[in-house]
Amino acid sequence: MTKPGLSPTSVFRPKPLEISPRLLKRRKLGNAIFLLCGKASVIFSCALLLGILGSIVYWSIPAFLSVELKLVVPVSKLLKLSPNPLKERTFLLKESLSTTYPTYEDPSQKREIQSLYSLLAQKELRGLFKDKEILKESSDTLVLWAPAQKDVAAFLKHCQKTSDVKNNKAFRLTEFQCQLLEKLQKEGSVRFRFNWGFFKFSDSQTPELAGIYGALIGSLYVLGIALLFSLPVGVITAIYLEEFATDSRLSRWIEINLNNLAAVPSVVFGLLGLSVFLNFFKLPRSSSLVGGLTLGLMLLPIMIVSSRIALRSVPASIRDAARGIGASSVQVVFHHVVPLAFPGILTGSIIGIARAMGESASLLMVGMMAFITTKPQGILSPATVLPVEIYQWVERPERGFDELSSAAILFLLCILGALNWFALFLKHKFEKRW
Repeated sequence: MTKPGLSPTSVFRPKPLEISPRLLKRRKLGNAIFLLCGKASVIFSCALLLGILGSIVYWSIPAFLSVELKLVVPVSKLLKLSPNPLKERTFLLKESLSTTYPTYEDPSQKREIQSLYSLLAQKELRGLFKDKEILKESSDTLVLWAPAQKDVAAFLKHCQKTSDVKNNKAFRLTEFQCQLLEKLQKEGSVRFRFNWGFFKFSDSQTPELAGIYGALIGSLYVLGIALLFSLPVGVITAIYLEEFATDSRLSRWIEINLNNLAAVPSVVFGLLGLSVFLNFFKLPRSSSLVGGLTLGLMLLPIMIVSSRIALRSVPASIRDAARGIGASSVQVVFHHVVPLAFPGILTGSIIGIARAMGESASLLMVGMMAFITTKPQGILSPATVLPVEIYQWVERPERGFDELSSAAILFLLCILGALNWFALFLKHKFEKRW
């Protein structure tokens, strides 16, 4: 049936679209191939990500476990001795080992037994005899679980087989030590505990005494200084460029350079911090103040760009309505536009902090790779951050630091994931739908 006013032979009548079955089949095949490639790419990306995370978790699990060996301390015997020997560093440990292993009298075997225990065992013994309340409550002997030496801990975590001679050599343990460890395991004189020292200790040359506490405090100092420096300057600059600056050559030139600076490698900002804060202003090297100001320079373009995008997302009708009721330009911006754009500004700031949390190249340029064994006492004292400490642990040849570096990477990934999740939460909670 034809439309009124059109004859069946009219030139204005649209002709039906004819598609050959061969062309239609090729098009469907192309769509199917594209969808298959897309699904394969997603599966490959997810598998690669899970493989990387799984390997990090697998290698970091031993770092969260500490191996402790049983040690019988003869309290009454040590208290009867003169106080001079108690000042010796190894005296308490030697007497406790003699009580714990009375059947081994050979001096070489005693030395091998003593090497099974970590240096932290001596420190815990000295702290035990300083605590008078524990000594009063104890009887003739006291059981103390002392940390094992790094090779012993690695052997008990990974190998646990005395018959494998190759692994025994790899863990640098003698046949006598392996047999003794097997005997202690059967007797229940070996136990595994959660390694709280990983969160309580600072850096050390010994793996069982190393932790992330000092680097974590340094990271908080550095990020706090960077945020205090970059957030106010970045937000105020973004407000001026977006709301008050005229469209001129200078403003366009500034906008182009801001976009370029946001993509500049972080090592360039490290060179800038080295030349300005260290060479010109003579600030202390390796201090949290220098590291925070350097990261602040790196975060400044990111803060400005993200804040401008948040301000630009507010509809122009809000501004027109505010001006219509007699508000000035400053009142329009600070009473209406900025409160509505604040969730976006906050989200961009948190994402910028998450990026700065994992930066190490710029901090290496300002000397924040010092060996710090205590937490920083202030913003001018030497400090280090988590990414730099991970880099140092990876470079060390001692056994145990590879596990610590994996555990620190996992901890850093958890912090970054928490920051990104918090940014998404704020975005969905406070975001306005126009």
